[in-house]
Amino acid sequence: MAGHYYAPFDINSKNFSHIPEETDAWFDEISDYLEDSSKLTDQGDHKMAVQCFKLLHELTNQ
Repeated sequence: MAGHYYAPFDINSKNFSHIPEETDAWFDEISDYLEDSSKLTDQGDHKMAVQCFKLLHELTNQ
């Protein structure tokens, strides 16, 4: 929530497609959280799954 999910860097025509390690790590982490949220649905805990997904959606749309 503090916005520390990416590493700022100066973008230019030579590095525009570079993904910093920190950003890559963040997407690996949030991917795990999304997968865990879907497992909650598989277990029948739909209410908690929706709460988790909403929080993760908020994080990715800041």
